[in-house]
Order: sequence, then C-alpha cells, then structure tokens
Amino acid sequence: EPSIRLLGSGKIDVKPMITHTFKFEESVEAFERAAEHRPTDVKLQIKVDEGN
Repeated sequence: EPSIRLLGSGKIDVKPMITHTFKFEESVEAFERAAEHRPTDVKLQIKVDEGN
C-alpha cells in the first residue's frame, strides 16, 4: 500500500519506465509481447481512449 500511495501522489514520475504504449485495439499484441519477456521492455502500457 505505501508504494501505491506514493505513486498516486505523483511524487514518482513513472513515464520514463514505460518503454512501449499500445492502443486498446492492440491489447492482444501487448500481452503477447509481455509474454516474450524482452530485456528492453520495462513496462508496457495499454492506452484506453476515455472518449468512447
């Protein structure tokens, strides 16, 4: 819980840790890539369009 609170507070910038962003429509590709355990991937992000 302390780490979640710290992240939620905005005191830690996690953006530099995101190595690749996928559109929601590319979710299957994102999970397949995560399963590959590539050494260059730190965090993969699936972006959800909140406007739809």
